[in-house]
Amino acid sequence: MLVTQCPECQTRFRVASEQLKLRHGMVRCGVCSHVFNGVSHMSYLAESEQVLAPTAATTTVKPAALKKVAELIESTLREDREPDDPITLMDLSDAEETVFAETVPEEAEAEDTAGTEAPVDPLDAIESGLEDPRTSEEIPIEESTLPSLELAQAGFLREARRARWVSAVYLALFMLGLVLLLGQGAYVFRNTLAAHWPASKPWLQTFCSQLHCEITPLQQPEVISIEASDLQAAHQQKDVYTLNVTLRNNSRFAQRFPALEVWLTNTQNRTVARKVFQATDYLADKPESLNEGLLARNEYTLKLHWRATDVEASGYHVYLFYP
Repeated sequence: MLVTQCPECQTRFRVASEQLKLRHGMVRCGVCSHVFNGVSHMSYLAESEQVLAPTAATTTVKPAALKKVAELIESTLREDREPDDPITLMDLSDAEETVFAETVPEEAEAEDTAGTEAPVDPLDAIESGLEDPRTSEEIPIEESTLPSLELAQAGFLREARRARWVSAVYLALFMLGLVLLLGQGAYVFRNTLAAHWPASKPWLQTFCSQLHCEITPLQQPEVISIEASDLQAAHQQKDVYTLNVTLRNNSRFAQRFPALEVWLTNTQNRTVARKVFQATDYLADKPESLNEGLLARNEYTLKLHWRATDVEASGYHVYLFYP
């Protein structure tokens, strides 16, 4: 009979050759839960040792014969093993230590106590076991003190599969977060992206059409300067003023037209009237210029008209800003 011995607690268990072949020789001790190769620790046990017999004599097996048995099982496992087939362990969860008879029953006959069984070749035993799976069933369970093996999947293999699923979920969440982050960045910096990379403007316009936003020129008041300004009162209508303003864009990118705030002052430099002109006001008849903005390194002259009644103005101030 073939048995395997746990190298950790030295407990021996009955093992069938087709079970070792099915699970690639890997077993787990039911006493100490140690995982080991059952083929490497396999030995042969005589039939007289598996039950309470009149004698405790065992069959002597030569080391060379055991080596042949181990080589035969290992070669069979290598032929049937698939490269990607995970190794599943045989669980010896219900295992108990082997019990051997040390006393001779009183009713045993004298001729039986003196005799021993003839040595059996382990190579023949393993070959017959591989050819006929019913060999392991021929030994009655109630007559053997070695428990049968219970096959179970190793816990660490389940943990490995669970870890792969968790990693896949985390990767999907990471990719989703990255896409959302890129979309938010494109929304916030859409005008800067369109100015620095004009080729991206069509894509950004499509993106904004879904989010109901628009692409406009940059708004950098520090790069726009008032090059010249002139305030004049109408000859026929003294309460109507005309302001001529020249704006210059000192940047290498187009800028949005700013709002202009005009203050009228008296002789004591006190403000007597104030007016704010939005870009939609002074460019109402030029919508194409409003969309293009103040071109890079370019100047633009504006003419603003303003009616201020009951005001005696002697000076003015002009400021630009973005609302």
